[in-house]
Amino acid sequence: MQKIEQIKKFIMRDDLEKIILVIALILITGGAMYVYKLAPGRFTDENSHTLQVKRIFRGETNRPVKQLTTIPGYHYTLAFIGKIADPFIDYKTKKGHPSDQWLRVFQVILALLLPIVLFFANKKLKQNQRTILAILSVPTLAPLFFLVYTDVWSLVLVSSAFVFYLYKRYDASALFLLLSLLVRQDNILWLGLLMTLLALDIFVENDKKINKSLLVDFISKSASYFVVMFLFVMFYVFNEGIATGDKSRHPSMSLHFGNIYGFLILFSFMFFPVVISNIKKIYNFYFRDLKRSIITLVLMFTGYFVFVRTLVLEPHVYNVKLRFMHNWVLYYLQENLFFSIFGYSLFVLAIGYFFTKPFIKNKYSLIIPFSFLFLSLHWLFEFRYYIIPLILTFITVRHKTKSLNYQIVYGGVLSLIISYVIFVNKDINVFL
Repeated sequence: MQKIEQIKKFIMRDDLEKIILVIALILITGGAMYVYKLAPGRFTDENSHTLQVKRIFRGETNRPVKQLTTIPGYHYTLAFIGKIADPFIDYKTKKGHPSDQWLRVFQVILALLLPIVLFFANKKLKQNQRTILAILSVPTLAPLFFLVYTDVWSLVLVSSAFVFYLYKRYDASALFLLLSLLVRQDNILWLGLLMTLLALDIFVENDKKINKSLLVDFISKSASYFVVMFLFVMFYVFNEGIATGDKSRHPSMSLHFGNIYGFLILFSFMFFPVVISNIKKIYNFYFRDLKRSIITLVLMFTGYFVFVRTLVLEPHVYNVKLRFMHNWVLYYLQENLFFSIFGYSLFVLAIGYFFTKPFIKNKYSLIIPFSFLFLSLHWLFEFRYYIIPLILTFITVRHKTKSLNYQIVYGGVLSLIISYVIFVNKDINVFL
C-alpha cells in the first residue's frame, strides 16, 4: 500500500512538472499576442537587428549593418524561419521582406524553446521545475521574448550546450556552443566553463589522480570543444578582435568592474524572495561572533568606498542617455548617496548568498567566477549582459518550493510593471 502511494506521488509530481512547462509555453504565447497588438515601434537595437534580417531575407548578404557587433547567426535564423513560413503565410511587405511585427513572431518561436531546454536541465539536475516560471518572470528577460534582440536565442543555445554537457553528449554540447558564438561571440567564456566542469568530472572519475589516463580521457571527450576553441581563435585573429562592428566602443581584452557589481545587485533585487529566504545563514556568515562582526563591518565600510570609486572608471558613451533604465541605475548609484548605499547593500547580500547557499553540486559554484570574467570584459554597463550568468546560476542553486512560489509572484509583478512601461505607456521610451 505504501509503495502504491509513493508511485502515485511520483506520477502526480511528474504531471505537475509537465503542467509547469505547458503554463510556461502559454505565458510566452499569450505575452506575444499582447505585445503584437499593443507594442509601439522598434526599440533601440531592434532598428539594426530588423534591418539586418530584412537584408538577409532579400538576399543582400553582402550588406552588413555597421552598428552591429555580432556575427549574424541570429539574423540568418530569423530569415530562415521566414523562408519556411513564406509558402503558408502572407506576411511580406511591398518591399519583399517580413514586417517588424512578423519578425517578432519569429522571435517568439525561438523563445518558446527556452522553457523546454530548462525543463530538461532541471530534470538532470533534479531541480524544482518551478524555476522555469521564476526565470520567465525575470524583468530583464521577459520583454526580450517578444522583441528582435539576440539575447534570448543566445541564452537558448548556451543553455542547450549546458544541457548536453549534463547528459554527457559533449559533441552536441560543442555544436550548440559553436552556434551560440554565431549569435554572440562573448559566449566563448562559457566554453571555458564547460571544459573546466568536464575536467573536474574526469578528475573525480579518475579517483582524483592526475596521470596519463586522465589526460587521454579529457582530450578524447573534449575534442569537439577544442575544435570550437580553434575556430574562435582563427576568427579572433582574422577579425582583429571579438566585435565585428562598432569596435571602438566594444574593445577586446579590457577589464571593467561595473557589470560585475551590476550583476550582484541585480541578482539580489530580481531574486529577492529566494535570497532573503537564506537570510539567517547570510547573517551568520557575516556576524557569527564578535571578532568576525568587527572584521565584517570594517570590510563593508572600506568596500563601500571601493565600490563607489571603481563602479565605472571610464563611462561608456552609450551610458550617458538617461532614457535607458540601466543608465538610470548607473547614474543614481554614482550620484545619489541613499541609492548607492541601497545598491551596495544588495551587492553585499548577494555575496553572502553565494557563500552560504549550497549549489546542487559544489562544482557549479564555478559559474560565479566565470560570470565575473564574462562580465568584466564588457565596458558598456548593460543589464542584458547579465541574462546568461543569472539563469545559469539560478538553475544550479537548490531552492525551496515556498521561496520559489514567492519568487514567481514577485518577479511576475515586477515584469508586469516594466512591461507596462515598455509596451503600453508609449509616452515613455525606456528600454532595459
